[in-house]
Amino acid sequence: MPESQRMSQEEQVGVECASRELGACQDHQGRFWVTWISHLGGADKVVARPWGTSGAEATLFVTPTPGQYINPAAVATPEGPIFLWRSYTGGRWCVLSRQFRDGQWQDDVTLCPGTADVQGFAAAAEPDGTVLVVAVTAGGSQGSKPAL
Repeated sequence: MPESQRMSQEEQVGVECASRELGACQDHQGRFWVTWISHLGGADKVVARPWGTSGAEATLFVTPTPGQYINPAAVATPEGPIFLWRSYTGGRWCVLSRQFRDGQWQDDVTLCPGTADVQGFAAAAEPDGTVLVVAVTAGGSQGSKPAL
């Protein structure tokens, strides 16, 4: 593509991207969602943007407040997409999630198994909307282990 036809990252997604980690899903209405971490004003925010049949829609802030966020992910449910990320909360890494349902953000859900840090996670949704999250944790003398 010629340089004159290229758009900057900010023009493409509306908000700069602070990492090379992206999450994506296609919702039940056919929109394609992408989520990423943006480093605005010296702190991280999780953002998401849907693309529908008429093109890109508005970029949304998933997290209402800045924090230490990494590893964005997205899963589709019949009620709306759920966005997940790791957050440094209360002195350890946990998985947080938030659903965008009927044009509104729902309350955050936090997954912090036991007293261990979440070192990584994967998420998937079943057809009925049940979301499964597998997290790898480490802490104390336990070593790393998956938790569901």
